Amino acid sequence: MMTAIKESSTIQENKKIVQDCPVMYVMERIGGFWKPIILFNLSRREKIQRIEKAIPAVTEKMLIQHLKQLEADGLIIRTAKPVVPHM
Repeated sequence: MMTAIKESSTIQENKKIVQDCPVMYVMERIGGFWKPIILFNLSRREKIQRIEKAIPAVTEKMLIQHLKQLEADGLIIRTAKPVVPHM
């Protein structure tokens, strides 16, 4: 059986602050280690052909996960290419 959360609990108060604070909103979307690096490299799109090559230290799983989150948050738009570009 789950315990009911009091409306005056610290967790509930913190949620209200996060909803009202634009900085916290942005940090929820782009916080962490890889997302700022991914966004920076995507902003340099004309200089890179594949994001995997630009960030060799990130695992494929982590890259895919973060790209999906960024897309779901509306921060990036994914465009699928019909073929894999030649390196």
